[in-house]
Amino acid sequence: MKKRIWFSSIRFVLCTLVVFSLFTLSSCSPIAVPIKEDLAIDSTLPIDTLLDLHTTAQSTGGCDMQLLIDGPVSRQAYTALIQSATETLNVEMWDIDDDTDKPEDIGQEFVDLLSEKARQGVTVNLIIDPVAQKGYSRRELMTLLKAAGVNVRGFMPPLTKILGDQILYRTHKKFAIADGKLAILGGMNFGFHYLGENQWRDTNVQITGPAVADLQQVFIRDWAALGTPVEKEARYFPTLEPTGNFSVRIVDQNPTRNEFDLNETVRIALRCAKEHVDIEAPYFNPPAWLSDEIIGAVNRGVRVRILTNSEESNDVPSMFYITASYFQELIDAGVEIYLWSLPERTIHSKAMTADDKFAFISSYNFNYRSIVWDSEIAAVFTDPDPVARIQKMIDDDLSREFITPVTQAWIDSQSQEQIDRWNFTRNLNLIMKKPEGQ
Repeated sequence: MKKRIWFSSIRFVLCTLVVFSLFTLSSCSPIAVPIKEDLAIDSTLPIDTLLDLHTTAQSTGGCDMQLLIDGPVSRQAYTALIQSATETLNVEMWDIDDDTDKPEDIGQEFVDLLSEKARQGVTVNLIIDPVAQKGYSRRELMTLLKAAGVNVRGFMPPLTKILGDQILYRTHKKFAIADGKLAILGGMNFGFHYLGENQWRDTNVQITGPAVADLQQVFIRDWAALGTPVEKEARYFPTLEPTGNFSVRIVDQNPTRNEFDLNETVRIALRCAKEHVDIEAPYFNPPAWLSDEIIGAVNRGVRVRILTNSEESNDVPSMFYITASYFQELIDAGVEIYLWSLPERTIHSKAMTADDKFAFISSYNFNYRSIVWDSEIAAVFTDPDPVARIQKMIDDDLSREFITPVTQAWIDSQSQEQIDRWNFTRNLNLIMKKPEGQ
């Protein structure tokens, strides 16, 4: 047992180095930020109209949604979703964690759930990111899934992408769909940190109604890009009756296909905001276009609040230095930044609201990886009720007693060594990026 734990610890350290490299390399990438430079946004138009005009994502009515706040609620919902499947079960995840050294082996628990469904005759399809999976998990988890009859495909960028970029293009999506009728998406992978009791602060959303077919289409397309298409595709798309009164817009971002609808969605929301914008972003690292849009909103009188991890709460503390290198210019412009200062409990939630007219739950980190390299997914809401629910969630997070505002006094209180570390990170970004990539 000690030997196994020792090997697990070594693997975790190596994986952390890989993750750090992915964050750092992508943060310093010379690739231009993928946005439409000539995008003309008429902010007098309704936000749904603008999203129709400037993205390929459609708004689908007759849906219902349920916020799944934190791990235990999502664990229960994911379990129920998997157990409900009678014909098809499609899952796309960054990884399934190796939890052998955790109080509960939740990664193994979900491997068992998926395997049991496959043995029952349900068609179970899983897309996993092999870079993340090999670093954070045990090889036997994938072996067990395949042995049970689960169809597993590792995400791989197309050969049209240059060899040096292959490791940088990854899938970061996290969603599951049962029988084409019930879906969950958001920030959580299958693992103890995400789904365990009193672990990371994270958010998923459960969706029913016709928009589930839109998310199913995303999976079917992702699956076909990795091999042969699904068999008998029609059975993945049952007739879906209305389940509620809300519209949902499933926004897919896939840089391997040069599709960046989430970037445009964020930009449209910032341009249309008139009163306030709130963002939860665990690894906030904005390229220049995003900083400019945020500051532009503040200059129009919009209150912008950003909640991100402190150095102590960040699961990869070195990532905080990249985030902190942006603090001075943002607070000078009037942006409000707040730190989630709760050690051992990372905030991993990815959410955004703009006024009372826009909100999303997603896998999108508001960092260079999510903006340029990672395939991401989001559920966008523009009806008052779901927007209000997501706004309340963010307000509740910002009102917690351990939240630390980033003020000028806070920055001045940091040691010179700390500030030098931030500046080094920022200067490295400036050196490594071409001007158009900032």
